[in-house]
Amino acid sequence: MTMTSRGHILDLISRRSQTVAELAAALGLTRTAVVVQLQQLEADGLVRRGRLMRTGAAGKPGYEYEIVPGSEDRLSQAYGPLLEQLVVVLGRSLPAEQVTAIMEEAGRELARGAALSRLDDPRERLRQAVVIVNSLGACAEIFEDPTGALVVENRRCPFATAVRRDACVCRAAAAFFREATGLPFEQKCERGEAQLTCRYVAELEER
Repeated sequence: MTMTSRGHILDLISRRSQTVAELAAALGLTRTAVVVQLQQLEADGLVRRGRLMRTGAAGKPGYEYEIVPGSEDRLSQAYGPLLEQLVVVLGRSLPAEQVTAIMEEAGRELARGAALSRLDDPRERLRQAVVIVNSLGACAEIFEDPTGALVVENRRCPFATAVRRDACVCRAAAAFFREATGLPFEQKCERGEAQLTCRYVAELEER
């Protein structure tokens, strides 16, 4: 089975709910091959079993498979281009400080939705915040620099194209970490042509 077959299955189920037999016939695959792929799609939260279909034929009745509501955009590649153009339009339409304020508020809202403030330990909140950004496509890690500052560093930015256009996107991430942890994170990103390094630093007060 290939990713192309997976995509075809999702396309067919998106149009209407279908049984294993219907999918196998439409794709020219064995039922076993289709079942393996459906099990993975179920595990990924993209499809689910729907109605139990009784055809009157011999054998066990089959389920229809359907798209899980709310998962339709899980495999979407539209957000990156849309964000890039949104940054362009905002920069063209508003003063830079307003664009920054909007992006920072978006970062804070993302943190509020994660409800990390319920955790008492700021460092644990930071660890959980990094888990969230890594689940969105980042590859971030936490360390302390020689001055004792907390640093979140990421070399695989999920918004790299937009970030190369305007650092306001980095400010949204810094605001996310500030809101999530209560620590004074500021963005110190390096936007090189060859290498993009996202870096967020919190200078901690001496105890």
